[in-house]
Amino acid sequence: MSILMSELEKKVFEIVARVTRKDVASIKPELQLVADLSIDSPKSLELLCALEDELKIEIHEDAVSKINTVGDILTLVTGQVECWCCDTFWRPLFPEPS
Repeated sequence: MSILMSELEKKVFEIVARVTRKDVASIKPELQLVADLSIDSPKSLELLCALEDELKIEIHEDAVSKINTVGDILTLVTGQVECWCCDTFWRPLFPEPS
């Protein structure tokens, strides 16, 4: 990850920090959602809803089981993994730029 994070990465970190009530500076891609951030089922749902609402994306329920770390969230929302950027797992709710 580059020193200068994209706006999207910053937004994801802010959302994770807000849901977990952690300082945004402590959020790192390698953090485990359950083990490190104590995200249980209700918080997981809150996090997914916040990501969808604030990033204007739709996260398919099949993708949820693949999200274990903050880095997994970044990968999902930035569409960097081929199988996650198809319509099955990630579909932007706004049109792609031409």
